[in-house]
Amino acid sequence: MELEALRERFFEGVSRYRYVETLGRGRTGAVFKALDRDTGRILAIKVFAPRPGADYGELLARFRLEVAINLKIDHPAVARAYGFGTVGTAPFIEMEYVPGRTLRAILDEEGAMGLEPACAAGIVRGASIGTHAAHEAGILHRDLKPSNLMVRESGAVSILDLGFARDTSGPGITLDSQILGSPQYLAPEVSRGEKASVESDVYSLGVIAFEAFTGHPPFLADNPVALALKHVSERVPDDLSAVPDLPESVRDAVLRALAKAPADRFRTALAFADALVSADS
Repeated sequence: MELEALRERFFEGVSRYRYVETLGRGRTGAVFKALDRDTGRILAIKVFAPRPGADYGELLARFRLEVAINLKIDHPAVARAYGFGTVGTAPFIEMEYVPGRTLRAILDEEGAMGLEPACAAGIVRGASIGTHAAHEAGILHRDLKPSNLMVRESGAVSILDLGFARDTSGPGITLDSQILGSPQYLAPEVSRGEKASVESDVYSLGVIAFEAFTGHPPFLADNPVALALKHVSERVPDDLSAVPDLPESVRDAVLRALAKAPADRFRTALAFADALVSADS
């Protein structure tokens, strides 16, 4: 569905919301900034437009699960979901509106050579602390990437989009054998079709850190398969050594987060966050 048609259909169908602006769009929907007329609260509303032939019942179940997963995490570094509903055949989620810029936007606009080490470390530490909070609640994010990290003007970080997250205490909906997430940030074992884990999220944080410090991800390829093979088999390039003023301990921490074997990585996202402190001080 075209963005304009989706926007008009949604806001005509739910009169309590007043459209403010479009925050983002994807293949299956969009995120709108809106005013809740009943509460006066500004929200981010994630609206999906089901593809023709899609299993609508499964889509609704995924949305309900995303909200339920989000409500299990109570931490300021994870954007909150408030509720779930439908307008016609378009399900939507009410979410906390987090002002700021995504790390993706920051890197695209000013990080071609990498961010200042203190800035980069602060952002990745914030993301790691939020990820740890999710893990403590039994949730794996499974799609950590710069576009899912919102950075406020204060430097505080909020993790967005739990659409691929999994509650390890429940059976879930998505088959574990189905590869989810963005190939650029997937751990080698997940690319091979193995189960995601805490250490898989740590690997994704390691890729994000590498990109934040250097301005580019550790591996590039023309297609997802070639990219996955690089994550699985190629050694991480030594580009971190060329970053000015980056402490050796921080470089070693990022490389440890990017270890090929999960057992060689940090066992918690909080441990990775702690290892970045010297670049953020």
